[in-house]
Amino acid sequence: MRGLRRLLPYMGRISGALLIPAGLLVAYAGWSEAEQLGGRNRGTGMFERMQDLQSDLTSWIQQTGPGRIGLVAAVIVAAVIGIGWLVRGRRGERVS
Repeated sequence: MRGLRRLLPYMGRISGALLIPAGLLVAYAGWSEAEQLGGRNRGTGMFERMQDLQSDLTSWIQQTGPGRIGLVAAVIVAAVIGIGWLVRGRRGERVS
């Protein structure tokens, strides 16, 4: 928590620095899509790979089933919360 509190005054700058590459990626994706729709080319390499990855991920989700994926995600979240409570409880025992 102390480390996060030390970063708090800089969070505006950090988030701004993260928004620049995110915005560039969105602009690049839009440009690539416009190129494809205009029939000028079949797409750029990186964006085409991203579309393929999205298609593969969508197919995997449909085959696996969103219910199963949600259940696995819920179990993982519950495990992380449980581990956090255990670690926090052990720290409290040492301090006492």
